[in-house]
Amino acid sequence: MKQDNPRSTSQFGLPPQQFATAFPFHLVLNMQMEILQVGTTLQRICADILPSVSMDKLFESIRPEGVFCVDWVLENAGSFFLLKHRASDLKLRGEFVFLPTENVLLFLGSPWFIDASEIAIHKLSFADFATHDVVIDMLQLFQVNKMALEDANKLSGKLTAQRSVLRLANENLKKQEAKTHQLTSELLRSRDEKAEVVDTINQLKEGIAFLDRDDRFVFTNPEYLHMHEKVIDSMQIGVLFEDHLRALFDAGEIITHIIDCEEWVAKRMVAHRSLPSEFEIVIAGGKTLNIREQLTHSGGIAMVIREISEQKKMQAQLVHSSKLASLGDMATGVAHELNQPLNIISMAAGNVERTLKRGEFGPEYQLEKMQRIKENVVRAAKIIGHLRSFGRDANEAAQPFDPRDAVRGAIGMIGEQLKLSSIELVLALPTEAGAQVFGYALRFEQVLLSLIRNARDELIAHPSGLAPKRIQIVVVFEPQGQVSISVEDNGPGVPVALLENIFDPFFTTKKVGKGTGLGLSVSYGIVNEMGGKIVVVNTSGGVRFEIILPTIHHESNPD
Repeated sequence: MKQDNPRSTSQFGLPPQQFATAFPFHLVLNMQMEILQVGTTLQRICADILPSVSMDKLFESIRPEGVFCVDWVLENAGSFFLLKHRASDLKLRGEFVFLPTENVLLFLGSPWFIDASEIAIHKLSFADFATHDVVIDMLQLFQVNKMALEDANKLSGKLTAQRSVLRLANENLKKQEAKTHQLTSELLRSRDEKAEVVDTINQLKEGIAFLDRDDRFVFTNPEYLHMHEKVIDSMQIGVLFEDHLRALFDAGEIITHIIDCEEWVAKRMVAHRSLPSEFEIVIAGGKTLNIREQLTHSGGIAMVIREISEQKKMQAQLVHSSKLASLGDMATGVAHELNQPLNIISMAAGNVERTLKRGEFGPEYQLEKMQRIKENVVRAAKIIGHLRSFGRDANEAAQPFDPRDAVRGAIGMIGEQLKLSSIELVLALPTEAGAQVFGYALRFEQVLLSLIRNARDELIAHPSGLAPKRIQIVVVFEPQGQVSISVEDNGPGVPVALLENIFDPFFTTKKVGKGTGLGLSVSYGIVNEMGGKIVVVNTSGGVRFEIILPTIHHESNPD
């Protein structure tokens, strides 16, 4: 039954019926927290919301928690309220505004849905929402999320179909590496068979070089010479390996951010003396070389160099595929993140409109509202801009960055989802100035997102009873030139039998259709490419993933 509005038309700048239609889910309360006015749609679907009925008999506040009274509402002014209608379980999310001239409280809100199907449950349609209501946009984002998840599942199916091919290629690669190792060992063990072994090595597609105990060249195969043909004189027998490195740098054959030749040579020699070693360098033409070094039985050094540019491209495709799967999963959370600044913009614009209609034009008041609108437009633009950057192809250049910024970026993308899942986020970031790391900021953010999403999924799938669900992220700058970034949850942990394979491609502990099995594998590759390592350990109350990365100083050029 519709109720007549007892207040005058000057209350909100519109006649009561027009205001109730323009804001179909609003409430107006007196100072005793009793209903004075109700939006048309809200009154239709919740028939017990009638004038003079006390607010606490109709609703309960989910967030923030408290008892309805004027003082409590004013204490939480500026916060968004999540109210639940006791009779129908309809949730409303909005903001209370105190109107001193009318001595009333105005609640402007919208239904809080996480799926479009809930509209029909409450006997609503899109026509019941105001034209300015961002809930419609949010529900459209849900549909985009659905489509993205379907595309991600299709991609997962294609990747799974190629599993046997990739495994076979990996087995062949291991056999080839074993053959290379066997041949180089034979070269050093038997001088009588040297000619035959050398001939075989010369036919390999890998670059092979041997250094003596004094670190001077004693052998290079044709492929090694071809890789560095611009400085072929620096690879002659008897040339010091350190001088060969200087020739490479001076000829522009090394692609690096380091400007000084001696600094780069010193950095390279650290790995050269830490045997056995394996690392990657980028040379002219954008080619990536994988270099493995180990001691020979005579005390020299054997080097095996293989171009892995195509492999790096495949890894980049896997990184991008994993990003797309993450974006589909995060679409709902991003919609909620965008909903907050849009609601604030809508409220501020409405306040300005009402004051102009009443003729109460105050420059300072209008300027304050315009500034608030501008700030939230910038906030929404930052969210969208970060999402667009995150979704680009994985071809960013390596550069120094603060790991704490990557943590903040990841939380900005998934933080709202954790709140909606009632998961407490404990964040421990050093406030003092810290060293930077060198690598790919967006890819590293993807690593953190993968770890946080896995922790969230485990906590949701395996609730721990009365204990609150919690994810803890800790960043510690170690004195020995390292930084530790750990992501820990209080879930059930990882079965001991699965720990050994947890970073393998296509390995997942989730149910079929809930994961591609690429997240941890891609994360392992990204961290390894940055010169770090990632480990997993079960704790007494969950599981902890810890990333260790080498740091660089702000004052010096990093490697």
